[in-house]
Amino acid sequence: AKTMEETMTYYVGGLLLALATGGVAGMRRCLRPARYLAFLPASIAFSSSNFLTYIAVRGLGASQFYLLAQTRVVLLAVILRLWAGVRQTPLSWVGLVQLACGVVVLVWYKSTYSEADRCNWGPYSDSGITNGTVAYVSLHGAGPGRLTK
Repeated sequence: AKTMEETMTYYVGGLLLALATGGVAGMRRCLRPARYLAFLPASIAFSSSNFLTYIAVRGLGASQFYLLAQTRVVLLAVILRLWAGVRQTPLSWVGLVQLACGVVVLVWYKSTYSEADRCNWGPYSDSGITNGTVAYVSLHGAGPGRLTK
């Protein structure tokens, strides 16, 4: 429903803009079937992308999705370098490598630690917790003997 609402705001906004700038003739130009057929593949791809984005955000969480979505920047830079010969500055490449490393660390962390923030060490073990109660370990300063539960 949200995807349809967003798409309709673009459609209605475009029609209002055409009416405001070109009058009735401008609106007629927007309503020609040939124009819709020309942009139909792009429109379907855009709407599908929006729909799948909502599903991905719901499944991954907003912060993880945003970080993973940034990999397209790295991919685009590599493709442009190989295909079109576009050169980036060394500082840009350093930033792109940092972004790629951040995504790799996130994926590794998520695949290795399925239950994040779980403490399974000695007296701080969470294994005795029942009834869905969440325990947390807080750090009060640095150094040994300062860890409390």
